Amino acid sequence: MLSVYSTLKETVLLWLRNFWSFTVISLFLGSVEFGAERLQDEIAALHTLLGIGVAIGMIAFHLFLSAINAAAILGLLKGRRMREPGWISLYGGVKNYTWTLMLMMLLLTLLAIPFVLLFFLLSLMLSASFGMAGGRIAVVIGVTLYLALLKYALADPLIVLENRDAWDALEQSWVMTRGFLWYVIGCYLVLGLLQFGVTLGIGSFSATLKGPGTWLLELTPYVFAPLWIVMGWCMYFDIRKTRRSDFPVGILYY
Repeated sequence: MLSVYSTLKETVLLWLRNFWSFTVISLFLGSVEFGAERLQDEIAALHTLLGIGVAIGMIAFHLFLSAINAAAILGLLKGRRMREPGWISLYGGVKNYTWTLMLMMLLLTLLAIPFVLLFFLLSLMLSASFGMAGGRIAVVIGVTLYLALLKYALADPLIVLENRDAWDALEQSWVMTRGFLWYVIGCYLVLGLLQFGVTLGIGSFSATLKGPGTWLLELTPYVFAPLWIVMGWCMYFDIRKTRRSDFPVGILYY
């Protein structure tokens, strides 16, 4: 039986073993995104239409940077399992998987849009009909729709480890998580609570330090970003190990 505790323990240990590599990658990409956002603000101040166009471009750019981050981190993990030098696995990961990962993220975003629209529509209808009780019902529906999207949590490692295309990775992730959704939800919930607790603690600390504390608070998401990617990697192997009889097992697997 899969254990959320064991998976998260493995995730944290793997993250700590690669802490500096992962953090440098995330901070570098974060600084690029920060610079792009500053440029976006300056362009948006010139004209409203320019601002709208740049905002749409920033969404695509954010997906691109997220894809590079996932490709670099998963490429490093894959390379180290195959005993490749770090720079080769890093370059190979970014070169071979960035565009597929970006396409997968774009497809997932497009899949989520109808759910988001449905959630807002139901929120308006239920709130108008039942008031506060309707709002609570809408929140429950929204959470349910979000949890359903967690069935795609294994798409990243499926692309890198099995060389699947974007749509095939989403389909296979849906199949692999069948019967393990609560396990996936548990992993996401605990890691989310951990990040929230750390962020809250640093927020309280930053109120005392002011300048340095503010910087530390802003860096927290970039330090945690690799943890989410590594958790997907660990969940993939734990589920595949459990369902060994259902899927072919290759050289990279337990």
